[in-house]
Amino acid sequence: MSSDRAYGRAAFEPHPAIVVGVALRTGLIILGLTFVLGLLVLPAAGEILSVMSPGVILGVLILVSTSLRFVAGVFGARLLRRRYGTTSRTEALASVVAGAAVAWAVYVGLVFLAGEPGSSWGRLLWELPRWIVEAGIGAILIAPGESEPPDPALSRFTRFRRSDVGAASLEYAGVMFVAVVVVGSAVGLLTPVGEVFAAKICEAFGTTCGTNAAEQRAKDLKVTCTQYKRDRDLGYNVVFEGVRGQRKDADSITKYGDGSATVVTSQGSGIGLDGGSSIKNLPLGYKLNATISGDLGYVYRFPQEYGGDQAAQDFVDDRRSGWQEAAQITVPQLQTIEEGATRAADGVSNWVQDDVIPFFGGDKPSKQDLAERERDQRKNTADAIQVSMSLQGSVGIEAGNGVKQKTGNKTSTGADETVPAGGALRADAKASMEVKGAMTVGLDTGQPDSVASSFTGSVKVDAEGTLIAGGNDTSGILPFIAYKGSAGAGGSYTVSYDDAGNPKKLVMTGEYKAGYGGGIQLPGGRKIGGKGLNQQIDTHEYTTILDLDTSTPEGKANREAFDQFFVTTGVDVGGKQARMSVPLAGGDPVSLATRMAPLAARVSADAFVVESTYADSKTEGGGDLKVSGFGIGGSKNSTTRSLIDAKGYDMRNGGQEVSLANCEGK
Repeated sequence: MSSDRAYGRAAFEPHPAIVVGVALRTGLIILGLTFVLGLLVLPAAGEILSVMSPGVILGVLILVSTSLRFVAGVFGARLLRRRYGTTSRTEALASVVAGAAVAWAVYVGLVFLAGEPGSSWGRLLWELPRWIVEAGIGAILIAPGESEPPDPALSRFTRFRRSDVGAASLEYAGVMFVAVVVVGSAVGLLTPVGEVFAAKICEAFGTTCGTNAAEQRAKDLKVTCTQYKRDRDLGYNVVFEGVRGQRKDADSITKYGDGSATVVTSQGSGIGLDGGSSIKNLPLGYKLNATISGDLGYVYRFPQEYGGDQAAQDFVDDRRSGWQEAAQITVPQLQTIEEGATRAADGVSNWVQDDVIPFFGGDKPSKQDLAERERDQRKNTADAIQVSMSLQGSVGIEAGNGVKQKTGNKTSTGADETVPAGGALRADAKASMEVKGAMTVGLDTGQPDSVASSFTGSVKVDAEGTLIAGGNDTSGILPFIAYKGSAGAGGSYTVSYDDAGNPKKLVMTGEYKAGYGGGIQLPGGRKIGGKGLNQQIDTHEYTTILDLDTSTPEGKANREAFDQFFVTTGVDVGGKQARMSVPLAGGDPVSLATRMAPLAARVSADAFVVESTYADSKTEGGGDLKVSGFGIGGSKNSTTRSLIDAKGYDMRNGGQEVSLANCEGK
């Protein structure tokens, strides 16, 4: 009998299939090594990991975590062999697998207690087979052998048997490498197995990696898709001797993917010049116009706790429908009067409830009553004021029926004689451009419906062509049927500010669109004109979001590049921040490109990009009457936008595509 047997332990002792002590110690080793990795190793390597690409970071984490569970399986199998002895490599497998399952259960509990935003039970279930396989491979690599006598020396715990060293070490190293690569790659990369582990480690220790990091950045930037938007305007104009004055009211409702919505109502006016002429002896003519206009608007924000998009729709129906719409277009700044009256009525109501009723023995409102009152009143009062100025210009060419053609003769007054041009068809082509600046001033902060102060600059270019069939000398054709096609492109930027008036976010948007449609349109050049057209438009929009928060290294670098290209100025109005950021003017093209280059580089390196596709429907209606140089006209237009699809790309994480929440088309 060997000296090992002197302690009274048999070479092979009977034991249950699952040895509880071995299973628990294996699980503790797995969790302990995981915590060592998270608390000691990764914090020290945080700077190195942060400059790696997302794929490399995720691969490193998978390889390291797989190795830890492999080592735990080796220790578990050795524990059982030392205590009971084993006759086969699979004898310790059940105990090790049970230990891995226990460790997985504790891990899942910790993940859910931490509130992992992208996790689900189905997703975490994929971790279980991975942990079992990795620990199990480590267990079956331990050769069977006799039990060993207890030895109090700690070194004995970690010393391998003579049979496990030497040539067998090469076998262990080779199999361990294959296990890490095959299991880590096939199971970890082809399924979302390692994602929760990687995301939690990266989040806890200041690094960003993997899809979860990009998705978390979208949440931090509050990226939410526009699911639906409707813009309406109603206006009229008066023209005398080429000088045009106009009034226009507009409202918009925007519904977002998170269930919230925003309403903007505005009233404005403008003055412009109209011109045009016909070309001698040809059925051709041209039109020119330019307008400068200003608008005053109110912004109403409806978060989910205030009723969301349904409350926004009810608000629009109440403020801008039926007789209210007619009254507001008739009375300039009636919306301002209504806003003031609403706030005054709320103040009187609050005074009655808080002071008058209790003075005569009534009860004061409870905390719940006060909260409900606050919510209802905020739903019906503006959260921001919006002031905008715009310059529009257009040039158009018309040909065919309806155009006045010069005959070359003089009338009795000496003017050029004109007659209507003949023909059954008329064609119009028009190009227009609009430059606009809008300043939004938030009225309060810290509320669920607060709106940040911002400035938006935009340029829009549109081109459209219309073919009209029908005329006075045409028979068999329904008069004035119009077929219309259009195309356009535009760009804008919006800078939002924090409570101190500092730029905190830059959002740049570009879009292009094309559409077609038709309806009824009376030819121009006559005393009476009118139209009723509808177009279906496909719109593609690209939104680039750049964080300017100087509390982070990335945001600080972005802000420095922003300040090289933009200048920010403004005033404080009644304690509110009114700010404007515009590109630095002046200089030659080379200096302009030099100032813009750092910002372009930061956009490429750190922006978050959203690519959206929309289906738009545009309805145009109106008419005009012209008599001896005097004209009057009106218009009513509406455009609705519905989301088809949206994708996000995080440039900070190598342009990785991000699944955006609530951005599916309806």
